[in-house]
Amino acid sequence: MTTEVIPSLIHELLKRNIPVELGLSGIGQIHFRVGGFYKSDVVALHPLDDGGFEVRSRYGRSTQAYNLRDLASENFYWWDMSKERSSGWRQPDGLWTPILLEYGLIKEQPPVPALPLYAAAR
Repeated sequence: MTTEVIPSLIHELLKRNIPVELGLSGIGQIHFRVGGFYKSDVVALHPLDDGGFEVRSRYGRSTQAYNLRDLASENFYWWDMSKERSSGWRQPDGLWTPILLEYGLIKEQPPVPALPLYAAAR
């Protein structure tokens, strides 16, 4: 299979080790499922006639993506909304972190020094 058969956004996700699942809706329409979207878990990418994708979350949110930056922005949206809801979501998804950094959606913060558990008894 060549990249001409695989949509460029899907190809880019695969090159960056973001898992993509191919699905078929009940009415026979192909879609792609992409994980790492925090509270939404996965989003479904439904191909549009103009080469983009309708991005649908399990909560009914619908946006459009034409490139990796668009999809990274949607990933950031879900992380920003979810990060206070669970300690497991305090940091961006490990596979998405380099992409979010690349597009300037997040920035690295210096680590906070750990407080000592014990102090000298004097």
